[in-house]
Amino acid sequence: MKTHLMIPALIIAIVAAVAVGGCVDSGKQGEMTKEELAKMVKEFPKKDIHLICPPKQGGLSDFITRTLARYTEEETGANVVVENRPGNAGATGMRFGAHAAPDGYTVTYVTVESTILKHRTDIDETVSYKDFDLLARLNYGPASLSVKADSPWKSFEDFVNHSKSHNGEVNIGTSGQYSIWHLAAAVMADSLGVDYSYVPYDGAAPSVQDLLGGHLDAVVSSPSEVFTFVKAGQLRLLAVFGDKRVGEFPDVPTAKELGYDINVGAWGGLGVPIGTPEEIQQKLIDMFSKGFNNAEFQQKSSERGAGLNWLGAAEFSSFAANQDEIFARILKNIEM
Repeated sequence: MKTHLMIPALIIAIVAAVAVGGCVDSGKQGEMTKEELAKMVKEFPKKDIHLICPPKQGGLSDFITRTLARYTEEETGANVVVENRPGNAGATGMRFGAHAAPDGYTVTYVTVESTILKHRTDIDETVSYKDFDLLARLNYGPASLSVKADSPWKSFEDFVNHSKSHNGEVNIGTSGQYSIWHLAAAVMADSLGVDYSYVPYDGAAPSVQDLLGGHLDAVVSSPSEVFTFVKAGQLRLLAVFGDKRVGEFPDVPTAKELGYDINVGAWGGLGVPIGTPEEIQQKLIDMFSKGFNNAEFQQKSSERGAGLNWLGAAEFSSFAANQDEIFARILKNIEM
């Protein structure tokens, strides 16, 4: 009796396995006929495009993705739905996007954390920018170094000289352990050949408040996060760590122009699952570039301090690889 019952069950299991296997295989781009691929490209997009935003709602990444989605829809008529999938410093959302079907209907906002997470020694994480075919970088916000307005350091050179003569004694507030601003401070330390004491906070705002209160020597953050206090004469911005000066502070030099190889900041761009047809990728690039170049999108982003900075697919991939090398070295040697 038991034998008779096992035979049908075995048959069902085999049929199910074949069916599942068939579903997976049929989805592979490599098994598409030219006619099927041409039809897919011609009809794209025939349904909603989901734009995955790994950070939670309310932040700069959320603003960029939602505003870009709005103006891409306005310019192209496509339906772009933003989905926030926060968790694990961006790993949750990026992993979801990377593992989606490679059909162009899931696009992910790939952040700077894609070049950081796999190098952290405190977690077991492998998600990376290499899990995507990158389409374009959208924004780049350089890090910056601020001190109190009544600080004895009037320039970045003053701060550097003091750091070297008081190695390890200067404390710097950051937005949290292993955050981009913490690592930006570490990149600065690596370039200068000095040690700092890093003080982590839950975000940049409380670190800035403690700097104002005289509890810190300096803070590394985005220029926009100290904008109000610099304009009010409470803080002094000594340098920005980007390729060029920022518009809000045209008189503040970059560390690079002062002779220091410090170029680090927060950024994000668009990526799709590996294997997405190149024709679909190009369609997505064309669509999102129209939204990106919309005058209202540009204006709203400027007002928000988004630091728009488009890089094409090849340049974005090269940029991400360079960032990956920097953070691999920094995180290997960083002392918490």
